[in-house]
Amino acid sequence: MKKTVLVSVNSKFIHSNAAVYYLMSYCPYDISILEFTTDNKLSFILSEIYIAKPDILGFSCYIWNIEKILQIVSAVKMIMPDVIIIMGGPEVSFDAAVLLEKCSADIIVSGEGEETLCELLSHFKTISYNANVNNATTQLSKIKGITYRGQEGGIVTNLPREKLDLSFIPFPYNEKNIPENKIIYYESSRGCPFSCGYCLSRNEKPVRFLSLERVFSDLDFFITHKVSQVKFIDRTFNCDKDRALQIWKYIIDNDNGYTNFHFEISAEFLDDLAFNELKRVCEGLFQFEIGIQTTNIKTLETINRNSTISKLIENMEKLKSCKNIHVHLDLIAGLPDEGYQSFKESFNAVYALEPDMLQLGFLKLLKGSELREKSEEYGIAYDSCPPYEVLFTSNISFKEMDDLKTIENLVGLFYNSGNFKKSLKYIIRFFKDSFDFYEKFGFYWKENGYHKASQSLSTMFEILYEFSHSFCDEKILANLLKFDWYMGGNQKNPPFWLDKADNEDLEIINSLYKNAGMSKRFPIKKFDFDVEAEELEPHPVYVLFEYIGKLRPGSQKKSVFLQKFNNSYSVQV
Repeated sequence: MKKTVLVSVNSKFIHSNAAVYYLMSYCPYDISILEFTTDNKLSFILSEIYIAKPDILGFSCYIWNIEKILQIVSAVKMIMPDVIIIMGGPEVSFDAAVLLEKCSADIIVSGEGEETLCELLSHFKTISYNANVNNATTQLSKIKGITYRGQEGGIVTNLPREKLDLSFIPFPYNEKNIPENKIIYYESSRGCPFSCGYCLSRNEKPVRFLSLERVFSDLDFFITHKVSQVKFIDRTFNCDKDRALQIWKYIIDNDNGYTNFHFEISAEFLDDLAFNELKRVCEGLFQFEIGIQTTNIKTLETINRNSTISKLIENMEKLKSCKNIHVHLDLIAGLPDEGYQSFKESFNAVYALEPDMLQLGFLKLLKGSELREKSEEYGIAYDSCPPYEVLFTSNISFKEMDDLKTIENLVGLFYNSGNFKKSLKYIIRFFKDSFDFYEKFGFYWKENGYHKASQSLSTMFEILYEFSHSFCDEKILANLLKFDWYMGGNQKNPPFWLDKADNEDLEIINSLYKNAGMSKRFPIKKFDFDVEAEELEPHPVYVLFEYIGKLRPGSQKKSVFLQKFNNSYSVQV
């Protein structure tokens, strides 16, 4: 029996690759998994593969890892020429013949891989791959969904593979193979009911679902084994509203107080029944990712995205009012019919919803997507190398796209980090809108060369103070930045501006520790204002910051207990 090794190259260590686990669970053969990251050196990856001594080597290919994988494949063929190399995944499924002409792989699997890989491994149980052996290539011709080197070196593409009944695919994880200290990816459906022009899921219709009984059984495994975070990779998890509601109910009723679940949903599909159930969610249990992409109606029509913005915003406001679910909102820059001014309007509308995370992405013209096929028609210029990101369009220039890149960076560093909540809200009041702040802050950031190197958290506090103190009330700004600093659990190496708000009365603070019988492990800090009040009227307030930690391991939120003398309350950040 030949040994098969499936390789995933993830973008970060915390990520895992669901595909290789689903493939391994489906095929009844000797299969093992090697997981790397794109940061791993080629020499390390080659050494691990060589030690594994595979007869068949499979790679799971995406836009973020394809260049690294092609490098690995080329090197493996030099040091282990007899190894059969199979590539699969969305990045190789749409131009398999062209890619096979250029790389050293032997076979490319297009589309769903479970049944195809199973047939390939069955084929290679007794036959060694050799393009000049007629028997081998003749048998390969019967396997659907592959492109391979045929007789005399020609490239052969077989008929496509039919979609699988998901009930035949086993649960991919068990006690021995579940990835440790990583996000666990899980699918309860395949396909998407929508036809968005930038997405490959438009090709997968109809949507296929696992039975609820099967999903509940799978969830029991995650809950029992206290997995840190489970990320559903269903493209639109709640496209079947009733089914989604039943799964949410099951998770809520069986919450182990530890595991966090992430879903990509459509906000428009949320109804009263869903909101009534979601109000029961314990904080930290759910994360929702919602792709708004744009609020430009013409752009939505062009990209075939059926979205009612007014309903989406209404439901987002309801969701945020629940205050118990971590919400990510997505925007895409570079879509057709959306210029810089239009994107600014989309940004302001989404920012006003105050998501926990605003993910500003840039259009990527994926192989097999409608927008890639119509890129000339829409005037979209994009990088020919992965990840095929847009450079400019007929509606937005490269300079404007570059400015948006800076804004994306600042949103990630300052807004999404959650380290500047109070200070950002205050500073943005002095600008026309949120976009105006990030745009002007971005110009300042680049003019001073801050974009050329990573900045420490302390330095970022200093930069924001430098940028803002001339037009803000300097005392209020210093107090709010001080509050944000300690809310983030930061006690060491405070930034220079802290002195401007650090007129501490040590005698009073020491007496507070003593009278309350508290340890000095957590700081008590004096503020010139009650920064939690609606009106910032000057009067001294002393606040104890007690750092409790994250709500649960998979959650994005940290918990800090604040004791404001003589008024106690808790705040989640």
